[in-house]
Amino acid sequence: TEQWAIEQVRSVGVPVSRICNVDKFNYKGKSLEYMVLEMLPGKSIADVKETLSEEQLSTAYRNIGKILRLIHSVSVGGFSMHHDDGGWDYDSYDQSINSVITQISSNKNLFQKNGFTSEEFEEMVGHIEQLRDRFDCKLPVLCHGDFLEEHLFIDEEMSITGVIDFGMCRGDHPIFDFARMHADSRFNNMEDIIEGYGEHDMFQDDFNNRLFITSLSDQMQTLLMYESLGLKNEVKRVADRLCKLFRSNQSEDVLLGENPDEIRSHRG
Repeated sequence: TEQWAIEQVRSVGVPVSRICNVDKFNYKGKSLEYMVLEMLPGKSIADVKETLSEEQLSTAYRNIGKILRLIHSVSVGGFSMHHDDGGWDYDSYDQSINSVITQISSNKNLFQKNGFTSEEFEEMVGHIEQLRDRFDCKLPVLCHGDFLEEHLFIDEEMSITGVIDFGMCRGDHPIFDFARMHADSRFNNMEDIIEGYGEHDMFQDDFNNRLFITSLSDQMQTLLMYESLGLKNEVKRVADRLCKLFRSNQSEDVLLGENPDEIRSHRG
């Protein structure tokens, strides 16, 4: 899937690594695939962000928006994960959202174990149901799936020299990549990214509400994924992020700090 995604975005002008080799090897009885990629020029934004001026960072983020628009120019034939045979997990947006609702609803105890009350859990599920009942997506696009600072490389002119790690790519509404950024507190230049991205219907279609709900859904699924892998520290990290995301949407009167414990103290 990652190899396929890299070739797709390369064809529309996204700077990505040249694929040197793809092969498989056996590890503890499992067949695993590996890919050797050419090193990209530049440095990741995550590595140099603290050294950049406000103007430089603003320029870099506008350029990020332009690159994200190119990625989203790749139309796809379905939703969620791409299969080697060319198919997708789901044929329609409704199927995709219904699957998410079913998966999350069956794990209520896990969310309660991580600090959410029964009422809060039901409210979060209700928000996700709005994705199905209020919104739609007839034309899914290729989403990067993990469009974060450590995966974006820039040069001294703030031009984007490379995008890496398409391992979590998916077919979805383009707001998905914005939602992943929205949930990551390191992204504080969303306006610049949107400016670089350019005009799009999603920015007029109750954007903030859909952005919040999509972020909520994504983080709840991420928590379930880490739980299934037994990664307790990651589960806690995502639970804290989910708490901050959910609580900040509940009340604009509460000034939220960066400390998740402080946020939890406001939850009644």
